[in-house]
Amino acid sequence: MLPALSSLLVLLSLIRIGAAYSHIAETFDEPCHVSAGIEFLDKGTYTLDPVHPPLARVAIGLPLYAAGERYPVLPQSDPSSRNYNVVGNHILYDSGHLVRNLTLARMGVLPFFILGALVVYLWARNVSGGLAALIAVLLYCTTPTILAFSSIAYTDIVAASTQLAAMFAFSLWLETPDRVRTIWLGLALGLAFLAKLTSVLFIPAAALCMATVWFFGQSTQPSPRFSSQFVKFFAALAIAVVVLWAGYRFSVRHLEEATGITPASMPSFQHFPGPLRSAARS
Repeated sequence: MLPALSSLLVLLSLIRIGAAYSHIAETFDEPCHVSAGIEFLDKGTYTLDPVHPPLARVAIGLPLYAAGERYPVLPQSDPSSRNYNVVGNHILYDSGHLVRNLTLARMGVLPFFILGALVVYLWARNVSGGLAALIAVLLYCTTPTILAFSSIAYTDIVAASTQLAAMFAFSLWLETPDRVRTIWLGLALGLAFLAKLTSVLFIPAAALCMATVWFFGQSTQPSPRFSSQFVKFFAALAIAVVVLWAGYRFSVRHLEEATGITPASMPSFQHFPGPLRSAARS
């Protein structure tokens, strides 16, 4: 009964999100994510905005690609032909179906809203039982920021759900670091890294806190599995790297060439006070 009620809450939330599409105008970053996703799917390249990982962009572009939208043919002599917002707006507008295209792009992130709800349910049930899991899903499905970012074609709900899944996988792995959970941890980490680069900051910080609590919660006697956990953890990281690389189609390119970031384009520290400027440069 409790899983069914939780599923009903998620279904009602999906209906609520879909009903909001027609009331939400095109947002600032949506053309960028659309153009990057369609470029990756249609041309097999990822040059318009390669600073962000491709998972969310592919999810956003996939419904559009399935509906027949392709990368626009623009004159190469026009400098704006390499502008991701310009390209994205051509994809959204040129067919004359802006509302349909925006809806399709936004639907691409809905599986990650569902993923977030599933992880919330499983983690709460694992900690406190079925009733706590139902309440946790209720809170998740009625949080305004969750609903808002699940209603637009942005990377945020993709990052939030995959990061949460990686943290849950890590908590399960700490309890029982067997082969199966090591594989799941590696897959979850890889998807989180493919979702957004903030995962590189958030997940290690969370994992450090979780591992510290786990460590001090152990018996005072040395754990026989403690040393072997490091080997398994690095195995999970290796799986994550493979997943991350697979998300980029196993491409091999120089970092400067792939991202378009050069030393000249890096932030300037000239506006910093003298001592801070020297520290920033070092």
